[in-house]
Amino acid sequence: MPNAFRKGDEILDIAGVEAKFGLKPALIVDYLTLIGDSVDNVPGVEKVGPKTAVKWLQEYGSLDNIIANADKFGGVVGENLRKALDWLPTGRELITIKCDLDKFDGMPETFESLKLQTQDKSKLAALYDRFDFKTWQRELAVETETETPKPEIANGETGNLFDSPNKRSELNTQNHSKNSATPAISPVIEYQAITTRNFETILTNEQLDNWLAKLQSAPLICVDTETTSLEPMTAKIVGLSFSVEAGSGAYLPLTHDYFDAPEQLNFAETLAKIKPILENPDIKKVGQNLKYDQHILANHGIALNGIAHDTLLQSYVFEAHKSHGMDALSERHLGIQTITFEDVAGKGAKQVSFNQVTVEVAAEYAAEDADITLQLHHAMYPNIQADAKLDFIYSQIEMPSSQILFTIERNGVLIDRDMLNIQSNEIGAKLVALENQAYELAGQPFNLGSPKQLQEILFDKLGIKPTKKTPSGAPST
Repeated sequence: MPNAFRKGDEILDIAGVEAKFGLKPALIVDYLTLIGDSVDNVPGVEKVGPKTAVKWLQEYGSLDNIIANADKFGGVVGENLRKALDWLPTGRELITIKCDLDKFDGMPETFESLKLQTQDKSKLAALYDRFDFKTWQRELAVETETETPKPEIANGETGNLFDSPNKRSELNTQNHSKNSATPAISPVIEYQAITTRNFETILTNEQLDNWLAKLQSAPLICVDTETTSLEPMTAKIVGLSFSVEAGSGAYLPLTHDYFDAPEQLNFAETLAKIKPILENPDIKKVGQNLKYDQHILANHGIALNGIAHDTLLQSYVFEAHKSHGMDALSERHLGIQTITFEDVAGKGAKQVSFNQVTVEVAAEYAAEDADITLQLHHAMYPNIQADAKLDFIYSQIEMPSSQILFTIERNGVLIDRDMLNIQSNEIGAKLVALENQAYELAGQPFNLGSPKQLQEILFDKLGIKPTKKTPSGAPST
């Protein structure tokens, strides 16, 4: 619209600008330069507000005339104006919309080409994944799903043995939709998540022996502890969960003690049975933040060995800029929305400790944790393994460092107090020598911690040219 400014839903023509600001549109840039523009983080003249800026511009006609007559302004505001004189031209340049751009590659040729085009959803999906825009990822997934025609399925239909494999697959996918979240972002090497849930609660010695046999023979086992708190040095075991293959898992409750809790296996005897497997370095383990579980087991006299992988560290290496929590990882890589701790234990003042969660609810949550962690390993590790640099960082730096940190956290660090005192005295002597050197260069003693005294020494006395200025226009030290 010619001769009009638009701000939100408000349209202002020339008369509208004058009525609102008390100035002609041509002076708006000068006005913003004086008062500052917080939107663009451009400071103005300190203590100069809209009324003062309008008064000055009405009296002198332009910012250039105000600058030329800066010595005529009295009081604190006048002093602030004179301090900002060197900055004001830069401030005006930053606020002014640049209209004389040189042509560059990709520059639109016509206004028509600036019109909103049809979305390129594949590029949007890649950008949303790169910058971890979860909400927009979900919205895009819903849009895509809405646009894709789906076969009509009668209420309650579950398929039968004579359906085609494709149809049964579609029906199974819909039956598991309550556990699905945003479709997993395609990594370099794709992993097809298993959404079946074959979980077991171990309440008998027969079940325990069966799972111990599975753990002993599996090439890789996932181990997870459920505890009384998140404090690794004091927390105690409430239960253990395991998984040896995708889509399956087991929870071994041990100390759930709420009213009417089911009978659980003897704590000491059960840990004694599991201990040889957990301490066997030849039985490889994976977990999510396994260092925490290592501390918990150590609290009960079990030294966890055979730590082969940690999905938390894999996430750090594979996608350092994204969230590394298991719930977020599951949604991102498996397309599965997990049961959260708050779902089972509540939140805020009403949250209960895990030993007060019913075994039935706890088992679903804990077994899922083990299953999801194992699947996350299968989804992420091949991508790390395929990149020699990432594999080096993960296997040669992150995993070994985790064990060093565990040892430090467990045992503490020995401090040589005598050596620290020696180093403190040496550093103190060097600081005194540097201060004396600064005094010699300045030709006088001064307070090195005072910006004002530094300004006087550096810029006034030594004549060093400042490279930048403070928002008020003073040379920056």
